[in-house]
Amino acid sequence: MEAVREMKIFNLRKRIRYEYEMRLKAKRDRWAEDDYIRKECNRKES
Repeated sequence: MEAVREMKIFNLRKRIRYEYEMRLKAKRDRWAEDDYIRKECNRKES
């Protein structure tokens, strides 16, 4: 029973870490998109 409980906790940690990493990836992607749009707008204005 102890092993089963430990595996549930371990899997929960993996899931939380995965969700956290996906949120960070989405933020990085958004920042990259914003930077690209700013650069393109500045280039067109010049």
